[in-house]
Amino acid sequence: MASVEAKGSSLSLRTPAPPCPAGEKPLQSPWSMHWWQQGSWKRDRRERGRGGAPGPLVGTNQQDFLESVKLMGSFSSIEGFWRHFLHVRRPSVLQMGMNIAVFRYGLQPAWESFPNGGCWIIRVPRSTPFLNRMWEELVIAVLGERFLTPEIVGCVLSVRKEYTNITVWNRDNRRAPGAHYRIGERLKTILNLADDSTVDYKEFRAALEDKSTHKNAQTYMFTSEPTDGYA
Repeated sequence: MASVEAKGSSLSLRTPAPPCPAGEKPLQSPWSMHWWQQGSWKRDRRERGRGGAPGPLVGTNQQDFLESVKLMGSFSSIEGFWRHFLHVRRPSVLQMGMNIAVFRYGLQPAWESFPNGGCWIIRVPRSTPFLNRMWEELVIAVLGERFLTPEIVGCVLSVRKEYTNITVWNRDNRRAPGAHYRIGERLKTILNLADDSTVDYKEFRAALEDKSTHKNAQTYMFTSEPTDGYA
């Protein structure tokens, strides 16, 4: 069985997934919460220069990034989720560059883990008053399997200068063609987005090329389906 290292450490595969405690309501599968600071793996790579002096940034790879990802904890029950979630600062007060991820246990929040997958992106202005509620509702929907597909692997909150990006990741567009469109439609329904709102989608094969989850994404608008009958 895959496993993850202890709380507060870098992401690895060492300890078993936590069982659901007796008397608690089990989730369909165990999950983990992670955090990392934007660009921290690049700074760490510079600091590993010769003689302890800052070295040149020759390039980063998946291992450099994963070493910067810190595990907050894993859980298998609804109560376990709230024990973790309530100790995390709300999105509106997180510092710029902070990333929070909620992923199925044993899966790594990295593009390389899902080269044929991608993610839906919602860009929320940092001043939006319902940002905290939107993130909470999305996480609850993901854990509650409200997207109705095992293709969902997790969601990420990324705080940037003007926007907070909320992304929903899917596993494999080749194995499950069309599933990501259904996820996008469900996303709009779950978050009660306006009919004229747009969401972006980014394939991870493109992210591997331009080194960005959020830039150069394709924009979509999901409209309500027409109904039959007379007005």
